[in-house]
Amino acid sequence: MSATSKERRVLIVGWFCQDILNLVDHYPAEDEDVRCSDQFWQKGGNAANSACVLSSLGEPTEYLGTVSSQPEASSALQELHDFGVLTDHVVYTECPIPTSCVIINTHTGTRTIVHGNRNMPELRAEDFSSLDLSQYKWIPVIEVFFWR
Repeated sequence: MSATSKERRVLIVGWFCQDILNLVDHYPAEDEDVRCSDQFWQKGGNAANSACVLSSLGEPTEYLGTVSSQPEASSALQELHDFGVLTDHVVYTECPIPTSCVIINTHTGTRTIVHGNRNMPELRAEDFSSLDLSQYKWIPVIEVFFWR
């Protein structure tokens, strides 16, 4: 079930990025060149992922955050739409999409993540002032980063 413009929904606020997942059989040592056994590109960010989970469970859901308007962000944004998540109020920016490079050790199941914000701006108070808050039954702010 996807959200429609008529029903009250959950508005998930927070991080949206492109995850690049690399599966390896061991963590590389410093300066080691290792080939991954598999690689996946998918949308990421706790807020974006949470929005997809809620929508999959039948909860009308909308995502709010800053999103790159550049072409490389389109597949990650399409994943939100494929899960039925509305993105009517996202704030588009010319910044490249932030990335998270994830190294997953297939033997231990552990992972290491390197985030790259790429100067993506945060939401501003003005971005909320245009929202009709009566459309939402819950507005969790999943994460906010203060990058230096």
